[in-house]
Amino acid sequence: MLIRFVIENFLSFGAPAEFSVDATRELHLRERTYAGGPDGLRLLPVAALFGPNAAGKSNLFRALQVLQRLVVEGIRPGGAIPVSPFRLDPSLRNSPTRFSIEFLAEGQVYAYEIELTSEQVLRESLHSLKASGKTPLFERRAAAAQPEFTFGKALAEGQAQDGQFLRFVGMGTRSNDLFLHQALDRSVASLKPVFSWFTHTLMLLDPKTVYPALGFHMAARHDFQAFCSDSVQRIGAGIEALEPEVLSLQESQLPERLRELALQGVTDTEGMLLGTPEGERYSVSKVDGELQVARVVSFHPGTDGKRVRFEFAEESDGTQRFIDLLPALYELGRPGNNRVVFVDELDRSLHSGLTRTVIESYLRSWQPTQATQFLFTTHDATLLDQDLFRRDEVWLLEKTQRGETQIRSLSDYQLRSDKRLMKDYLQGRFGAVPPTSRLPIRRSLVQAGPRMD
Repeated sequence: MLIRFVIENFLSFGAPAEFSVDATRELHLRERTYAGGPDGLRLLPVAALFGPNAAGKSNLFRALQVLQRLVVEGIRPGGAIPVSPFRLDPSLRNSPTRFSIEFLAEGQVYAYEIELTSEQVLRESLHSLKASGKTPLFERRAAAAQPEFTFGKALAEGQAQDGQFLRFVGMGTRSNDLFLHQALDRSVASLKPVFSWFTHTLMLLDPKTVYPALGFHMAARHDFQAFCSDSVQRIGAGIEALEPEVLSLQESQLPERLRELALQGVTDTEGMLLGTPEGERYSVSKVDGELQVARVVSFHPGTDGKRVRFEFAEESDGTQRFIDLLPALYELGRPGNNRVVFVDELDRSLHSGLTRTVIESYLRSWQPTQATQFLFTTHDATLLDQDLFRRDEVWLLEKTQRGETQIRSLSDYQLRSDKRLMKDYLQGRFGAVPPTSRLPIRRSLVQAGPRMD
């Protein structure tokens, strides 16, 4: 589970800004905290980030996206690190970016921090945290020749020849790459919980994210297909069922251009998601040495009682968006799962009522023993409701006069638990709303129709 994330000098973030999912002493809905962490740690299962356009909500999401990419994928030799400093302050343009994250993985709290420019990693550290204090696992600092590493006893003792392998991995870490990525690539066993959190637990969905293997997953998991069909039936989209179609490349109706791409790009370990200008999606993978193509189709009830088949692209944008969210919602609801799902612009193309239903469905199924989290950004002010959220589950983002994004928790305000928030929010009491100045739209000087004298 995510505990805390700090961003400094990245895109619209200048001064350090902190987002936390650590529960406060909030009494309203006080039973809604995960209490399975060590040392009495109490974490929240949901967090909603509100704010106007360009406030920095997506930049917070992107910061977490960049950090995950750096850890999981790394940077190729000579490649630029994808960080961009806060450009409105001349003193920060040549200063490093800093990301600091705390998270719970396999019962242990970790603190990971990196400081870097687009050219090199200046500092990188990993600690385990307990009530008694911080235990260093490793620290890396930039130096003239090559990075300097210090390995904590707790990490080094678990390696062959008292950490010799760790030093070998450190020597092979390029100045523009993370040691943590290299350790993942070299299968350093003692860091497996950290790797697993970044690669499997953390699930980031931007507004354009699609699930590439949806058709194959539905075909392989009857329970997942049933979940998807049941879910779309309940939202009133007129869909009776979602079904996968899996065919060989020869049998499929894949357009010739996409067929060539599949033949060139699909390997034994790497599949492809291909799309047409009309919006159709095809997943291509190699199964038992043969290329197979999967797609998802929907069925609506006809007036004669028979099912009518529809292509995925024929569904509305909102229905497609909802279907794209289903794999994440399924993961959040699976018993024993520990997913952290962060969705940027949850409400994109969704009706307010449906967005609220998605959130309520998760919260009603969530249990205090369940180590999952559902985090999202939104513009939908109707969700700003204390019947739905605790105050410390609501975060407000807005720009300062300097153009920097600042983050505040609604728990910073003294509010009654029965206070209706949406009106006060839209009137600007909490900030984080668009300016109220009128746009310079003038009445047209051109006659709209024939003049009658």
